[in-house]
Amino acid sequence: VINGTGYLMANTAGNTFAANITAPSIASTYNLTISATDTLGNMKSNSSSQLIVDDTVPIIVVSKANNTVMENTTPLMLNVTNANMTMYNTSANSTLTEVLLMPVFISISGPEAPFIVYIWANSSTSTIYEKTYQYFIDDTAPILVILPPMTPTNNATLELSGTFVDNNLDYIRVNSSDATIVGNSTWYKGLTLSEGNNSINVTAYDKVGHSDSATTSIFLDTSVPTSVSSISGTPDSGGWYNTDVIVNLSGSDGAGSSGYSILYCTTLGCTPNMTYSGAITISLEGVNTFRYGASDNAGNNETVHSLSFSIDKSNPAVSGLVVSPSVPGVNSTATI
Repeated sequence: VINGTGYLMANTAGNTFAANITAPSIASTYNLTISATDTLGNMKSNSSSQLIVDDTVPIIVVSKANNTVMENTTPLMLNVTNANMTMYNTSANSTLTEVLLMPVFISISGPEAPFIVYIWANSSTSTIYEKTYQYFIDDTAPILVILPPMTPTNNATLELSGTFVDNNLDYIRVNSSDATIVGNSTWYKGLTLSEGNNSINVTAYDKVGHSDSATTSIFLDTSVPTSVSSISGTPDSGGWYNTDVIVNLSGSDGAGSSGYSILYCTTLGCTPNMTYSGAITISLEGVNTFRYGASDNAGNNETVHSLSFSIDKSNPAVSGLVVSPSVPGVNSTATI
């Protein structure tokens, strides 16, 4: 008799009796009473047996999600419920380990490689349930490199880029904003710069929390430098100088200058390519052209100025003088 329902057991062989029974539909433990009656009416009962009805599969829980990256020797908690026996092994230990008390802690340790945990759980009906978990050990911080940016620059928007080495990189942050990661080794981040010096900090983080940082700076200069000239001496009414001409140049590039220089050249239509370092003396007689302009280290160039002046330092000379008549008389007139 089980759960109030009786079953007639048939003799199958010798003293062996058997019957097919229908288990109760509700999972629980039921007392089982077996009674035997002989032909004279004598009866014997036994109620020491139990029938366990279990239709719930074991629940396998681990403390770290599958594919988690973790440091070496990280403890992993294993817990299984609704099971009467549990066994596991790992990629570091191929021997099955039987667990009688739950939970149990497994140390995830080994080289920087995938670490596999296999778990088998038996239900009370002896059905085996299996799960496999994979973890990654990472004890090494990323290696971060910033490719040298162009500095100084006159471009307020530019792209900073670099490389990294890490198999489990999580993200790269540039001044609190995430960079774009390309493939397994490069990154970039678009920047908007402010006038003057811009300090930039870049940090790479892996999935465990290890990090590596690098810094750089970019100088933004969008101001165009300016230059002016002055010429020594005073020309005559026709604009000619009768001495050497001395040209002096000066310039400025504002308060946030990246550094500048003044370039000049001395022929018609030339491109300034000589660096001004002090007063320039022009002594060539005739019509002279002097061109100059300022350029800074960020690539800002002033529009070229052009000067034109004439130099004549030679005294006039008279030649081929003829007097007529050649022998004039007293009070006579001569023509030269």
